[in-house]
Amino acid sequence: GGEGRGPPGSAPPKLGGSRLGSGGDDDEEVLEHPWEDILKLLKSVQKRRSSRRWEQGEGGAGLVSGGKTPKSTSKLGAGGSRSPPDPPQDKSKPVEGSMPVPKNLKERDPVRVSCNDLHGLLLPGGHKGEEKIRVMKPNGKSGEDMRAVEFERLAGKGAAKKWKTSVRVIDKSGDVGVPVSQWLMDQGKAFGEKVVKRQVGVYWPMDNVMYKGTLVEYNEGTGEHEILYQDGVKEWIYLCLQTFIYLDENAEFREQVEVSEAERACLEVKPLGVRCNTLQGVLLPSSRRGEEQVRIVNPATRGKGEEVKASEFERRAGKGSAKKWRSSIHVTLPDGGSGPSVQEWLQDKGSKLGSSVVGRSIAIYWPNDKCFYKANVTDYVEKSGEHEVEYGEDDYENIHICLHTIKWLDGAEPTAASKKRAHSDDEDDGAEQGRSGASKRSRA
Repeated sequence: GGEGRGPPGSAPPKLGGSRLGSGGDDDEEVLEHPWEDILKLLKSVQKRRSSRRWEQGEGGAGLVSGGKTPKSTSKLGAGGSRSPPDPPQDKSKPVEGSMPVPKNLKERDPVRVSCNDLHGLLLPGGHKGEEKIRVMKPNGKSGEDMRAVEFERLAGKGAAKKWKTSVRVIDKSGDVGVPVSQWLMDQGKAFGEKVVKRQVGVYWPMDNVMYKGTLVEYNEGTGEHEILYQDGVKEWIYLCLQTFIYLDENAEFREQVEVSEAERACLEVKPLGVRCNTLQGVLLPSSRRGEEQVRIVNPATRGKGEEVKASEFERRAGKGSAKKWRSSIHVTLPDGGSGPSVQEWLQDKGSKLGSSVVGRSIAIYWPNDKCFYKANVTDYVEKSGEHEVEYGEDDYENIHICLHTIKWLDGAEPTAASKKRAHSDDEDDGAEQGRSGASKRSRA
């Protein structure tokens, strides 16, 4: 009776561990968890499927260590099992190959889609088989987030079971355009083979971290790229649906600008004289954000000393506990006194350029590469005085223009950007070229 579920009127069987009695009716297997608990467990598993911290077992959510997921493998657990692998015990320990999310990271925008008369937003960050769409109500307000296959079913196209074909992208004019499958293929083609072998950091929203990996293959038929993460996990992703940044130093992807050595010398920014307590030094220009270098100066001999990271300079001056070197370190005034903090000085210099230079084209000198790279100024960050510059698609960083050797490509240098952008109390130091701590672009 009851299709094998037990006699009519009996309680449903309980799933879980078993205990066996000594005989008779007591020998019957007793299962410990009611159906409601099992349903809650499955829902909990479903919510955690997009977390790499949970997926470190073999084959979770379409990811397999060292290879692709076989089609017959269950996405809920290891080795095709419907039971999820045990999550790591120490969630505070970072997963291999993870990195903090850059403070100014811009998440990729969702894509407007439609299926029949149902409208929604295809959300970024979903992994293969787990893409989600946010339903948009007729009044324009956001509704429920659901898997793309469920959105297809809700729109009356569930029988097709090909959501990438059933769901179409809404173009900029508001008209219903090509199927999502065609749009993904076109977007993938824009990246194509040229990004294969490039190192990237991919943002995983549920973990709120980025995972480092290398793009190893491109599928022209789908527009997908295969990524090999540093922890050995592989997966196929649509780059156009992922928030990611490039991490490599491949100069072939940057557009170089020819600038003569004589012109570069005229444009070169001088080091900035700084001090923290009694320790004196010069802040070297052209360093990437988070890699700023200070050269320690002996005030008695005015000799050049060791070059250290700005945070180390702060520590040696006895302010290491503050861990805010831009506030702890102050600019050295022409008379040798202590001036504003580096943070205040940078904010002031940045504000003089402000939003007036957004949209302008510049060439930025990279000392380690010994060349200028073309970039566009795309934004101004008032809080820090920084400007965001973009070298190419998804290839950008925030810089303090006053600390970089810049050539303005589309007109005269802004009047606020004076040759006295940086000061030094050491003329010998001032003539020397600043160096970069690394040739890697990073907004971290």
